[in-house]
Amino acid sequence: MGNCLSSQARTQPGDDAAPLPALHACSKTVSATATITKSLKADIAAVLTDLLPAWKSPTPNDLDVSVISGGISNALYRVALTRVTASPFEAVSPPEDGPAYLQQVVVLRVYGNNTEKFVDREMEVETMRTLYRHGFGPAVLGVFANGRVESYLTGMVCLSPDDLGKEEMSTRIAETLGRFHSLSSHKSGGRSVEFPVARPDEPGQRPGTPFEKTRSWLKTSKTLADEGGYTKRQQEIWEGLDVDSILEELRQLEAKALKLKSPLAFTHNDLLSGNIMVDADTMTFIDFEYADWAPRGFDLGNHFCEYAGFDCDYSKYPDEPRGFVRAYLRVYEGATPSEAKVAQVVREANLFALAAHLYWGAWCMLQAAWSDIDFDYMKYAKLRVDEFYRRKRDWACV
Repeated sequence: MGNCLSSQARTQPGDDAAPLPALHACSKTVSATATITKSLKADIAAVLTDLLPAWKSPTPNDLDVSVISGGISNALYRVALTRVTASPFEAVSPPEDGPAYLQQVVVLRVYGNNTEKFVDREMEVETMRTLYRHGFGPAVLGVFANGRVESYLTGMVCLSPDDLGKEEMSTRIAETLGRFHSLSSHKSGGRSVEFPVARPDEPGQRPGTPFEKTRSWLKTSKTLADEGGYTKRQQEIWEGLDVDSILEELRQLEAKALKLKSPLAFTHNDLLSGNIMVDADTMTFIDFEYADWAPRGFDLGNHFCEYAGFDCDYSKYPDEPRGFVRAYLRVYEGATPSEAKVAQVVREANLFALAAHLYWGAWCMLQAAWSDIDFDYMKYAKLRVDEFYRRKRDWACV
């Protein structure tokens, strides 16, 4: 594992003078594999030679590499340097109240095939660097042609879907999400953080997440179907979903969402259990691929959907999330909310949970054709769309 680096003094989160680790870049690639092979370790060693000068040109034999499981977008590896270098590692301290990390152990992320069609990777890295300065997520240590190297969050573990509904953990998540959203708001008395993604403030301008992106993905799925982009089984499932009907449902849902006037925030948008890291005292979020300006209700409703896990057991969706919302609003607004306000935000969350089902259903329709990861995306798309139809009568009433 290596030794934890000593902390250096640094300014408070949000201070523009707060230092960031140097960001190195190279044009090399890593060919991801499901198991650890000699070729994979050679690729990783070559990339880290360029990106981490303090590692002193490691050979494959100097590296302990293991797979980090759980993701369905990218390949993740934990990489530890087993050889002690002649010179000490650079000590890069975390932001105040943020997680510490070992630079002798890093996370190497290889982007999934065609994920650049969903994610602006340069914008994602800049977003990560902004959020790191404000106490969220790992530091980005380097980028290569098809991935990046991140700091390893020492002593922290990700949650499981079953953890999300536990009262104590649920309250911690709500408070952390309130703090995350308050970065883009003056509600809690602080100044708003300037994010690299422009806020859609022009008259009549709407955020891309969730409705515009979902609409675009659904239309792309129609092109894939027309051009033979799916296997026979995938095509049959896709045809049964009736994308034209889903597009009309999306239009109606967007009209109802506009009536709710859920406040705009810089949102995570993929707050599943594996993207929440904790230790005894600290909680942070990771994986900001889909972070964007969106109605806050989308982040809340999407998170509640994640109680189901990838098994899609939607009976676990919280029937009474008032406690979560109350804890969230105490932090986000800096005051104890009224019960009427709590009830209003619960309505936001439930309606935008419907949007989350269509958002990820559409995303999976594209991943089914493009991804190399062994996951039944089209089956998952059907599960999400089916749940939308099952719940819409209860949640789409505004």
